[in-house]
Amino acid sequence: MLPRILFVTDPLCSWCWGTLPQIEMCRRALADEASFDFIVAGMQLGSPMGLPDFEKRQLHKLWDAVREVSGQPFSGIIPDDMIYHSEITCRAVEFARQQAGSPPWAFLHDVQSAFYAAGQDTTRSEVIAPLLGVSHDTLTQALKDQAIIETTQANFELVEK
Repeated sequence: MLPRILFVTDPLCSWCWGTLPQIEMCRRALADEASFDFIVAGMQLGSPMGLPDFEKRQLHKLWDAVREVSGQPFSGIIPDDMIYHSEITCRAVEFARQQAGSPPWAFLHDVQSAFYAAGQDTTRSEVIAPLLGVSHDTLTQALKDQAIIETTQANFELVEK
């Protein structure tokens, strides 16, 4: 049995986006020596309100730092009506895992790229659904699924320990 490397991440974690290329490089280089998985951590479970200007400025500073260190692209766009809270997006990741039967690395990359590089509001199901290749209705139902909610919450709690 191969050792397991677990990447603790969040779809709205700037440094997670910044380090994702290195994680992907390690996955390729060590594919015969270790299995790779990830867990969504719920790192961005802030206010259910929009971001005040001060917090937007802080995010832009953070993104500048991550871009400088990692070279990852950042559009600098924070959609005006975005609620910077990652639980819905984390549930979508768990739905993608359920659909794939394995860690949905490609979806994690796509959803982070859509937010950070393209400036899309990836907390909205109508943005997430096309990234998953499912209908909006299918995703909406999945995001309300009790098993997905419980799995997502259990992951958050596991990471807190």
